[in-house]
Amino acid sequence: PPQRYVVTDGYVHFPSGRIILRIAGLNLVVSVYNLRVKFRRLRVELQCHGGVFYMGGVGQDNVGDPLTPERFEASGEVDVHCESSFSAFCVSLMVSNKQFSEEVIERIPAILSGWLGGVDQLYLGKGCPEAMRNTLTVMPYTSKECCEAQFVTDRWGCLVGGQFNGRHQSLRK
Repeated sequence: PPQRYVVTDGYVHFPSGRIILRIAGLNLVVSVYNLRVKFRRLRVELQCHGGVFYMGGVGQDNVGDPLTPERFEASGEVDVHCESSFSAFCVSLMVSNKQFSEEVIERIPAILSGWLGGVDQLYLGKGCPEAMRNTLTVMPYTSKECCEAQFVTDRWGCLVGGQFNGRHQSLRK
């Protein structure tokens, strides 16, 4: 059913941020400035399990083909430097900081397409109402063929198919 996924364009913007990585006795400071990632025609599958929303998977376009880095565009600046150490490594970071920043920004689309392309059952949060039970996939399926066909009704006008999670009216006593 068409309610199970959304195809969207958009962007994520981080005006600034900073993390400190402690590696081999060094404190590396990673700062981002005006980091913006745009995305085009991402298909996000939504699922509802026991009152909780999940992202079932991410693909591209209506058919859900695997993600490619071309769907993302990244811009901004990344600065990496040593917090208080002085070593050959820290000096090389200072000297190549601009090149390093450009390289990181250039690799973000590949990193995102690999990470998001592998998403399966990512928790989004509580609040999926019971009324949405039959409009979103309740149980994950190993293949999508079972539940992406056209709506079918039985002779009473009830929807039928594996995605509707209930016993068929003709089997009820």
